[in-house]
Parts: sequence; structure tokens; C-alpha cells
Amino acid sequence: MAIQPPKSILLAATQQHTSFPEYPSGHASTRGAISHVLRLLFGSDVLNFQMTTTNPNAAQKTRTFTRLSQAEKEVINARVYVGIRYRNSDRTARVQGLRVANWVFKNYFRPVGDLRFWAQQEGVQE
Repeated sequence: MAIQPPKSILLAATQQHTSFPEYPSGHASTRGAISHVLRLLFGSDVLNFQMTTTNPNAAQKTRTFTRLSQAEKEVINARVYVGIRYRNSDRTARVQGLRVANWVFKNYFRPVGDLRFWAQQEGVQE
């Protein structure tokens, strides 16, 4: 009897894959950054919202969330379930996105007229 690879490997081998690197996941890092900036702006992870896909093959067109973190987890799970990512790549990318969001929030999101920001930027040439 010949040894057969698991069906998931056979399925993955027949699917079309994206032509960008597997690690880190750009989608997960972007999703993590966006969610975390919103958490920082609103001061909470709790946010009721819906996301709708335009993909005609989607079984469920609109998804409803009560937390930003729910959407982050779903992005990671979906990409793993479809077979285009490993979970660690998405988790690592999400953390990368959180770090970027923290830096942007600290360094660029300032109240209008905040002179502390402009004082730091003096001497910076474009």
C-alpha cells in the first residue's frame, strides 16, 4: 500500500496561492494595526460593526462583530482555514501591526494645534 499525503496537502497543492511571501502576513498586520488604532481612539475593544464581502462565492456575505478583536481572530482563522497562511505567521504579523499602531498613535495622532509635535519635527526636511 502506497503512503498517501493528507487530503489537506493535496487540496492545498491544487489551489491557487498568492504570489507574495507567507511570513509575515501583510493582511494580518494591516488588520491588527487598524483594529488597534481604533481601540486606542475609542478607548475600548467593544465596537458593534458589520463587514460585507463582494465575493460572489462567499457563503455568508455579511459578518457582524461586537469586538474589534473578534474580527482580528476571524482574519487569522480564515487565512489558515483557506490554506494560504500558517497560524504563527498571522499571529506574528498581528503583533507587528499592534506595534506599528502604537508608534503611529504616539507619534502622529495629536490634537489640532499640539505644538509638542511640531517642535519635534523642526529641522526635518522633506
